[in-house]
Amino acid sequence: MPPWRLTPAAHWGDDAVGSEPADGGGGEDARGDTSSSSGGSSSSSRSGSSSGFGSQEIPMHPLFKHHPRAAITMRFIRLEELLRLSAPLPRCQDLPDDVFGVMRSCDKLVAVSHGWRFQVHPDPYGAETATLRRQLRRILDRYGGRGTELYVFLDFLAIPQRPFKPGQADRSDDEEDIFHEALLHLDAVFLYADFFVHVDMPMEVPRDDGELYFARPEHAPSLGLR
Repeated sequence: MPPWRLTPAAHWGDDAVGSEPADGGGGEDARGDTSSSSGGSSSSSRSGSSSGFGSQEIPMHPLFKHHPRAAITMRFIRLEELLRLSAPLPRCQDLPDDVFGVMRSCDKLVAVSHGWRFQVHPDPYGAETATLRRQLRRILDRYGGRGTELYVFLDFLAIPQRPFKPGQADRSDDEEDIFHEALLHLDAVFLYADFFVHVDMPMEVPRDDGELYFARPEHAPSLGLR
């Protein structure tokens, strides 16, 4: 089973993510309600010391609260960890688990929209990465700290990807399943994101690495485009 399917449960308890709360029994606790904590009960210590959340369960980010499947099929990288990555960015499944996390209600999510000009990697030459890094650092400088952790959704780092260089394994069957289900929750990510960054910039194709073709708008009908 891929590790990101286990990440939410490790932070929130096995019944907190991935299923609806049982009728009349602990539904609010499973969603992180701390208003009725009961001291040393098993439910109040379920998050464990590894999460760093203390002995009480912590309310989840609205994305996880309203779309728990997004927490199971996608991974959200800490903004500061993304800034440490060099181009070309690695695939989601090639990153260590500790660069990802589960967002609390006090944390903020930055959703990144960008173009893919190549089939298996959106930015193999780092043209967009440098620009994105500058924008993310501005958000970090302004909104980071004070008990708030910033996370980023970037599709290449959030969902299992195909290999883009020799020696990389293709997606496993489980990863294929996760990939296709994650696509169903992309709209929720952008709906509940706290910040939205759209990267749109010109990119030159290096010599001997393919060509770009553009169609003028008036030619679109002849190409069968709508």
